[in-house]
Amino acid sequence: MSLIVVRLNLGHFGTGDLKITLSKAEDLEKAKFLLELSCGAS
Repeated sequence: MSLIVVRLNLGHFGTGDLKITLSKAEDLEKAKFLLELSCGAS
């Protein structure tokens, strides 16, 4: 099993850092919405 770790240092608007650990590539599609939402709010 491989792990994919996505870490963003977003310290604006009180959101702090974001770290997502995925166990398979398909999980990235599930997390993509949250990543775009977080980055789009900046």
